[in-house]
Amino acid sequence: MVKTFSGNSRSSKHSKFLSTFNLYKDSYKPDIVCILEPRISGNDASSVIKSLGYDTWAIYDAIGFSGGIWVLWNPSDLKLEEFDNHKQFINLKCSSANVETFQIIAVYASPNNMIEWSCGML
Repeated sequence: MVKTFSGNSRSSKHSKFLSTFNLYKDSYKPDIVCILEPRISGNDASSVIKSLGYDTWAIYDAIGFSGGIWVLWNPSDLKLEEFDNHKQFINLKCSSANVETFQIIAVYASPNNMIEWSCGML
């Protein structure tokens, strides 16, 4: 069985995020973690990601303080291959010795796109 955890961080740079993340990680031991809306990118994102205890990741950087998607995992347990991404999703193929190959899609549904959709602009 592959355990996943997904959550909206609303800013991954704050110390509250790091302590809460570590509490969930220690309690549930997820194999794959999807963090939505980290609101940081570049060197700040790399620094935080490296501190979370996962060896491999796929990211779509936040644009300013908006959006962003991080998918984290350890390659010793799973093999994930990113085959598509967009500012609203990252699509990965996952395989392991213990489970059949499957896809995981981390989705960040921007409220701005929902407004445009409801107004018929998308």
